[in-house]
Amino acid sequence: MNNRDIHKYVKKTDKLLKMLHFSRTLQSALVAGLVLAVALLLVSRLFVLPYYEFYAYAAGFFAVGSWLLLSFKNLPNLQQAVQELDRFTPHNQLLTVWRLTEKNPLAEELTKKTAQTVPFSYQLFRKERKAWLRPKWLIGAVVSATLMVLLLIFPSNLQNQANDVEKELELVEDIKKEVDEMNKQAETEIVKKELDTLKTTIEDEKDPEAVLREVVKKQKELDLKERQLAEKKDASAEAISKDIGKAADQLAGQAGKTQTALSNMGKPVAFPLQQTIANREQSTQENPSESETGKSSEGTGDAGSSDANGQSSDNEERKEGEGESKGQGQAQGQGQGQGQGQGQGQGQGQGQGQGQGQGQGQGQGAGKGKGSRDLLTVPSRIGGQGETAVDSGEIGEGKAAGEQQGAVPATKGTIQPYEEVVGDYSDAYFSSADRLQLPPDLQTIVEQYFTDIETDK
Repeated sequence: MNNRDIHKYVKKTDKLLKMLHFSRTLQSALVAGLVLAVALLLVSRLFVLPYYEFYAYAAGFFAVGSWLLLSFKNLPNLQQAVQELDRFTPHNQLLTVWRLTEKNPLAEELTKKTAQTVPFSYQLFRKERKAWLRPKWLIGAVVSATLMVLLLIFPSNLQNQANDVEKELELVEDIKKEVDEMNKQAETEIVKKELDTLKTTIEDEKDPEAVLREVVKKQKELDLKERQLAEKKDASAEAISKDIGKAADQLAGQAGKTQTALSNMGKPVAFPLQQTIANREQSTQENPSESETGKSSEGTGDAGSSDANGQSSDNEERKEGEGESKGQGQAQGQGQGQGQGQGQGQGQGQGQGQGQGQGQGQGQGAGKGKGSRDLLTVPSRIGGQGETAVDSGEIGEGKAAGEQQGAVPATKGTIQPYEEVVGDYSDAYFSSADRLQLPPDLQTIVEQYFTDIETDK
């Protein structure tokens, strides 16, 4: 044996000491990580903290990693290994030889003798009982891990709310990613610009229903642009219309998936928005032809004309049957035909004709006319309470006893800038347009109006 053998056993001792050091450090680091994770789980029960589980795990791993990195400062070295192995070598021979720098017969003899003794010293070092496991640290780790599992299995109400918020945020991120993908697939600048506008609108939004509302609104705007371009008979307009229709269909599909996801989460969207999405899906499945759409529009126009003519003739008949009265407004009657009233009201009578009027003021007197008054009702006063009465008696002839004019009480409204309220009206229309069931021509005009004012803001 020579000095090389001494170095070999010293390195073996050094390796074993390092393993022992890491074993002890890992136990203490594990306890520190589990305690920090449990602390974060307890804190997350005090307020809504989305991704609280991720933060707890991240804090635990960070504590373990930091603890292990700090342990490198106390990592055993070769000098400590020599000292440990020298404890099992007689007369401190190993430590003496390790420090020798001179070469002489005495040093060579001592080195040779030490090299023969080192293997036995190493065996004694290995047989020595070493504290690989520390009971206190292990008990602390088991208790902390058990508490963490219980906190995860039995979350609080605030933690359940945090889980719902996590799902909502993930849903919003999915919508944003879908819009980005649609923007990459868009072939025309018009569609890219519209999708960029939508992306900017929902960029800072975290409420999935609000994002869904913006998606549906943009989808309806694209549908309107598609119908407008479909009326043009050139190739470029047809290509743009096709790209717009594709984007609108993708937005409608994403809206349907988002609505389903929210319903599965137990958070259904508002009914008008549900109806808008359902009507869009139904119209997409039916896919009516342009000719049928045109016929429907013509039929609607004819019906509108018929209604207008009918209403005009009806108004003429009503004028023929109006009685004579004085004052601004309609008198509210009691008894056989005389009374006093104030406010606004509507009345109808049957006889030689029908009449309808509206006004404001006070009046007292009697009118003349013939026919049943079964449909005449007396509305309650403005701002008051009372039951509605029906006067079915006949009205005699007579003149007004008196007339008094005065201002009608009214509540003063608040003045708001146009830019602040126009968005609310636009959102309300787009979320309930399908429920209104407007004629196609009128619906196109209204949608174009709101689209233009939204663009001008």
